[in-house]
Amino acid sequence: AQEEWGDWLSMQEVALDFQNDPWERLSIFGQIARNQEQNQNDARSAMHTWARAFSQEYGNHDVRNELERLAEQESAWQELVGAYEDGIDDYDDVDGGMDILRRLADVYESRLSDVDQAIHSYDRIVSLNENDVEAYNALVRLLDPVHRAPDMVAVLERKIDLADEA
Repeated sequence: AQEEWGDWLSMQEVALDFQNDPWERLSIFGQIARNQEQNQNDARSAMHTWARAFSQEYGNHDVRNELERLAEQESAWQELVGAYEDGIDDYDDVDGGMDILRRLADVYESRLSDVDQAIHSYDRIVSLNENDVEAYNALVRLLDPVHRAPDMVAVLERKIDLADEA
């Protein structure tokens, strides 16, 4: 059975190499991932396959949902942020990109306890939309006023400017 699985997987990989239609490629990735997870009991490989699909179709919510589901199931948060980080610079939808950045910030903070990376994600949001009050509020909450005083001052000044503009 393992040999048959290997043969099937090899055929699917060849099909991916020759398939140019993005929807067909997503279908093949989905077949591979579902087989990895359900038939091979290998959720980590399935997550890797969904990450490959995400790298080619960043805006596909079904792919993103599968990545999120497997990250939760497997506590594979580092793999999730890796997939998101790999694709964020190529994301051509600003709103979708900001949504991914918010999710990155949340995962860095709440799942990986990496405040510096969460701050970096919120900084990236602010660079895309300097009027994003939610991102500024998060930065105020996360920035350490003792060690990052200049950053805190800049964020608070921008929040004051935004309040004056409102």
